[in-house]
Amino acid sequence: AETFKKALEAKGQTVSAIVANQKPPQNPDYNGYILQFRQANTEVVVPLTDALLGGIRMTQSNWGTSYGTLGAFVRASAANAHVPENTPLLLTNWHVAPGRGVVGLDCLCNCCCECCTIGTIVDPQITTLVDAAIGTLNPDTRFTHEIAHIGPLRGSTAALNPMDVVKTGARTGFTKGRVTSLVSSFTRTDGKAFVNQIRIAPRGPLTSFQDQGH
Repeated sequence: AETFKKALEAKGQTVSAIVANQKPPQNPDYNGYILQFRQANTEVVVPLTDALLGGIRMTQSNWGTSYGTLGAFVRASAANAHVPENTPLLLTNWHVAPGRGVVGLDCLCNCCCECCTIGTIVDPQITTLVDAAIGTLNPDTRFTHEIAHIGPLRGSTAALNPMDVVKTGARTGFTKGRVTSLVSSFTRTDGKAFVNQIRIAPRGPLTSFQDQGH
């Protein structure tokens, strides 16, 4: 792992910590490795052979230069019109993957071509209620129902006001918040307007739930 870290730094990659069980890359381009998530402003990398989890980096365009968060791996409900019930799906945002098409992971190779692909977006939606996208997985994509820094998902429940919540973002890392409204309306900086939203305020020394840190 330490040898791999030094090799990455020699190529201009900023990597401060490597997971303990990492093995050296098999080729000089490091195409078999991805930047998984941030931990206390540290890039953590793991082999592509590992099972993927929520909270990691993913991209649909500008491979290696633009990325967002893969929120979680979920299963299709009976009401899903795109795939059979219980089909494994990836869940992300429309602003991360706005089109129907291939998505992948933010690879260390920093290339402009598609690589490290994991699935295909089948239903991107931007409405006054949601900014979301779901996608099917490639047959060889291994995943878990865990979120980085948080742990396994054990079902779902309706939001309450107040309610303490946490999240892991590819850019923000782990953050804590508290639900302060169940019917919030606002307009985003990109002009998209939303209604009946769950508003979350940060807990701790942050000004926004989207800020980095705890």
